[in-house]
Amino acid sequence: MPKFDPKTVQLDLEKKIIWPVYWLYGPENLKAKELIRRITVTLSQLNFSQPESSEAVQWQIEKIDASIATESEIVDNARTMSLLGDRKLLMISNAHELSDSEVLEILFDPPVQVKGAGAAGGAIDLPVVCIFQAKDLDARKKLSKLVLEKTAAIECAEVPEADRLSWVKYLANRLAIKELPDWVAEKLAVCDPFSLEIVESELQKFSLFQALDQKLSETELDELISGKPSSEADEFAHAFLSRSTGNLGRSIELAKAVAKGVDSGIALVGLLAWNIRHLLILKVQSERRLSNSLKLAPFIQQKLSQYLKVWTVDDLCRFQLALSNVDFSLKQTRLDPLGLWSNLCIEFSKK
Repeated sequence: MPKFDPKTVQLDLEKKIIWPVYWLYGPENLKAKELIRRITVTLSQLNFSQPESSEAVQWQIEKIDASIATESEIVDNARTMSLLGDRKLLMISNAHELSDSEVLEILFDPPVQVKGAGAAGGAIDLPVVCIFQAKDLDARKKLSKLVLEKTAAIECAEVPEADRLSWVKYLANRLAIKELPDWVAEKLAVCDPFSLEIVESELQKFSLFQALDQKLSETELDELISGKPSSEADEFAHAFLSRSTGNLGRSIELAKAVAKGVDSGIALVGLLAWNIRHLLILKVQSERRLSNSLKLAPFIQQKLSQYLKVWTVDDLCRFQLALSNVDFSLKQTRLDPLGLWSNLCIEFSKK
């Protein structure tokens, strides 16, 4: 069986051809996430039941880390009857850690085509679908040969330089960004290192300002994409997230500039929320000794790593709640914005 590509898998899904095992490998996690989304959406809409039934089945989704679980444990899980849903959808991460082909081969059945309600032949025998995700596919392993021969193996390869600009525009369209400047798209297409997750992260920042109808100059946009401080809001975010007692006065001083307008305050809420969300993910991964699932530009990764040292998971969760209260107050009340930001600085300055 030749290697699949995303287009081939999409055509199979449209024809309701389902593989018991999908094996996604390669460095582009965003490609893998998109494929997983399409597979799960298709499965949720299919009917595996008897011809007289028109109800779609319920899938029990379970996640397994192959760096912890053994091949036998994965197979046992796949063959155990689902308790919460009609069928199982197993998401197995770090599949490059697996090697026992004899154990896993029992899962590598041929694909089935689902005809839907009213089709002849009764129920479809597909109690479990497994989606394995690996950083690579080692050709030296016997398991790799079986994966290529007996599963829907899809390479999520790095995007060639010639295709990068098209991908940037596709992601911008998916984020509903209107009129992305050509020079911004071109700048993102040549960023180094390049990954779709980094591009998506940068476009999310751009879309935030666009959603707030904030007009940024070309210089400000360039600084936003490059990650350099471009305003009091960026300086405030850095001073605040550093949690240094020496920065408390500076944070409150910068808050005066931010508090002058509601729009600037709402933009700052979005900036802080983005940082806190990524800090929380990185903190949990660090404490649980999980591999880093985020792909961020090096300068952003370095900055967040500095902030991680002074934040706990509890503090980050408390801050998310406090920030949502600030967001509500800015939009729905007449409370003094300077007081809101000053109180936030004092509450979360490091004791």
